[in-house]
Amino acid sequence: MNSDSDFLTVAQVAEELQANYQKVLYMIRTNKLPAKKEGKAFKIPSNYRELMVEKAKENKGRKKRASKKGRPAVKDAAPRAGRAKKLDIAEEQLAGNLAKAIMDLVEYQVSAALNKSKKAAKNK
Repeated sequence: MNSDSDFLTVAQVAEELQANYQKVLYMIRTNKLPAKKEGKAFKIPSNYRELMVEKAKENKGRKKRASKKGRPAVKDAAPRAGRAKKLDIAEEQLAGNLAKAIMDLVEYQVSAALNKSKKAAKNK
């Protein structure tokens, strides 16, 4: 039988992978990370990295299945051509204000950087 030292918790794996706890749970749910459920907790084999590599090698040669409608599983095609959304006056004003605010911020950052470099040059 396997002992508890042969398994890791979700928190331990998250720490090892430097990932979020929820990301590890997502990886388990999508079968990217091998785990078994005991009660309310998941137990992940301590050799999970090797198991993930093996699974990736197995899946490397497989083709992705098409969706039910016969479309490719991965969208490689360009987005559909269509009419651009017309902005109403409020949206246009908002977009204009946003663009102006961004330009002001960039201008401020550039001037602050130049002032900093001038002060550094004077102190030398």
